[in-house]
Amino acid sequence: GASLGNNIDNDPSPRVNLHLVERSGTRGKAETKIRTAEGKHSKEDCLRLDLVDVTRVKCDLAHVNMSTALPSQLRSNSSKTVVVAKHLCGAGTDIALKSLRGIRTIDGCIMATCCHGLCSWNEYVGRDCFLRLFCSELGGLAIFGENEFNLLKRWTSASVLEDSHVSEAGSRTSTDENETKEEHYTENVEGEKGRYPSIFTVVKDLGLACGGKGLGRACQRLIDFGRCEYMRNDLFAPDSQSDDK
Repeated sequence: GASLGNNIDNDPSPRVNLHLVERSGTRGKAETKIRTAEGKHSKEDCLRLDLVDVTRVKCDLAHVNMSTALPSQLRSNSSKTVVVAKHLCGAGTDIALKSLRGIRTIDGCIMATCCHGLCSWNEYVGRDCFLRLFCSELGGLAIFGENEFNLLKRWTSASVLEDSHVSEAGSRTSTDENETKEEHYTENVEGEKGRYPSIFTVVKDLGLACGGKGLGRACQRLIDFGRCEYMRNDLFAPDSQSDDK
């Protein structure tokens, strides 16, 4: 899920407003922990749970605009706002970034991306970045679109697979076995099996020293780089903070 927090700089005992956004049901563990924290702190504590106010929004991020769904205090210039998200699988990270448009000031943004194989070209926020990278003179491609992106996201699954090598037991991991595992870690789309070349075959044919795992990791980093460029050039650009882009 995703969360936003802020506090008021001028308050001698600042309270933190923690806003949680989740699609599915929850056991309310965060609220319980904070509710029972009254009086359970010391001067050395870096976090005072008794000074945290919690608001939970139960909704799919695709249908949430943070600038209107959350209190006006979150959008004021007198507060510090930090965004934290973990395990926003695949396109969830891109949807979360889109939901932040319209918030006047964000002082920090931390997102733990995962499941790159579940990303979607339609939701991906780094499309302009990829078009600049791959369709420039340096990239050399005439076009970069959904098909090319699907290949890239498919190859990210290799980052959690073993390269073909002789194990301690003396057996060799075959390319065919790795291709089967590659299918498992990628979104199963009907008719796609066999449509794209296996990353392990490409690594073998080109003699890449990084192996399939290294190339898969590079594909993950490339997808996240496009997201960082979106944040830098669009979402958090100085001239976009007040444009409600």
